[in-house]
Amino acid sequence: MEVTLPEFVLCVLLVALGIVGLFTLVSRVSRRGVELRAVRHRIICRLCLHPFEDHSSEKTPTCPACGALNERGRDRRLG
Repeated sequence: MEVTLPEFVLCVLLVALGIVGLFTLVSRVSRRGVELRAVRHRIICRLCLHPFEDHSSEKTPTCPACGALNERGRDRRLG
C-alpha cells in the first residue's frame, strides 16, 4: 500500500489537530476543577454583601464585617 504525498500531509494534519484538541479539552477540564475548588470557599454575606473566604467546615460561618451568620451554598429561598 503506497501513500501519496497529499494523503500523508492530510494524515499528519489530522493527527496534529487531534492532539491539539485533546490538550485543549484536558486544559479546560483541569481549569474548571481549579475554579470550582476556589469558589467553594468564597462566601458573600447576605446582609452587608461583604465577600470573604471561609475554609472552616461550619455550616453557618460568621461574616467578619457585620457578624451575621451566612449559610453555605446558593440561597434557594424566594423573596
